[in-house]
Amino acid sequence: MIVLIPVIGVTIRFAAKPLVEALKAVGVLGPQSAVAGSASARDVELLSRRVLELEQEVAKLKAPALPTTSSTAMDAQVVPIDRQVVR
Repeated sequence: MIVLIPVIGVTIRFAAKPLVEALKAVGVLGPQSAVAGSASARDVELLSRRVLELEQEVAKLKAPALPTTSSTAMDAQVVPIDRQVVR
């Protein structure tokens, strides 16, 4: 059993390698596997702009929030409801 598991693993690896390479060539496996490393300058610029905008959004979310009024001050402003039941 100790020898059988590695032998089966190596066999499956060699059997699946041509299939995986064919799927990569067609573009089914990995969205950019057929054109890996060929990002244009425009793509790089768009990605850097998106990263910059995300960094700015994170900075805004980390900024301290505006102070809120306390619940007791808000309760004082609420008009009390008449609790008497009208019959």
